Amino acid sequence: MNVTSDQIRAARALLHLPQEKLARHAHVSVVTIRRLESPRTTIRVAPHATDTIRQVLEQAGADFIPDGVRRR
Repeated sequence: MNVTSDQIRAARALLHLPQEKLARHAHVSVVTIRRLESPRTTIRVAPHATDTIRQVLEQAGADFIPDGVRRR
């Protein structure tokens, strides 16, 4: 499932997970997290990085649903 920048921001907020901590757990830079969360569609992040970030958020308890996110 592809996730949106809004869903990533919402998942982080729901889990009280700072960008720095998410970046560390996903083995990406904070800049990558900021790019991914940017509402501007011109900013690209490698698909592998996006998948890894999504997986880390899911392991932390986020459940991505169509047009949203909820806590498991």
